[in-house]
Amino acid sequence: MFIFTVIPINIYAGDIPEGLLNSSTATVYIGELKAKSNTDFTFIQKTSIKGNFNQNSEDVVLCSANDINYSDTLKIGRLYLVSYDSTGGISPWILEVDGTEIDTLVIKDDSYMAERMAEYIHNGSFTNSESKIVEIKESVISTQAEVNNIVNKTPDTGKRKVHLNFLIGIIIILLSLIFFIIKKKI
Repeated sequence: MFIFTVIPINIYAGDIPEGLLNSSTATVYIGELKAKSNTDFTFIQKTSIKGNFNQNSEDVVLCSANDINYSDTLKIGRLYLVSYDSTGGISPWILEVDGTEIDTLVIKDDSYMAERMAEYIHNGSFTNSESKIVEIKESVISTQAEVNNIVNKTPDTGKRKVHLNFLIGIIIILLSLIFFIIKKKI
C-alpha cells in the first residue's frame, strides 16, 4: 500500500483536441458570433473543419453552468473556432481565430491544447478523421444491408424455435444430472 501511495501518478488532462479528432459526433468549424446570452451563443457557420456544417447557417451552442463562462469574453462579430461533441462527451470549446482560411488559421490562445488543435487543423488530421468516419459509416450501412438481405431470404418456418427449445431442454437435463451426480458423490 505504501508503494502505491508514494509513487507519483501522472494524470494527463487537456485532451480536447484528441477527443474531437477521434469522435464521430464532434463538430468543429469557424464561425462568426451573431448573438449571445449567458448560456447560449449563436454562430454563423463560415468554414467547415469537421462534423455537421451548413455554410452561412446559424448554429446555437448551449453552455451549461459547469462549462467555461464565455459570456464576458466572446464579442459579437468576431470569428471563433467552435468545437463540441453533440453527444455531450466534450463541452463547447470556443477559441478566437484570425480568419476563415484553414491553411493560415491562427488561434488566438497560447495554451498547449490550442497549439495542438492548430497543428491538427493545419496537417489535415481533422479532414482525414472525417473521411475515415464516412468510410466506416458506409461500411456499416452496406454490411447491415447485406445482413438484412440474408435475413429476408431465409424463410422462418418456426423450426428454429422448436430446435432452440429442444436444445435448452437437453442442456437443463444435463446440468441437472451433473448436479445430482456431484451431490451424490459428496
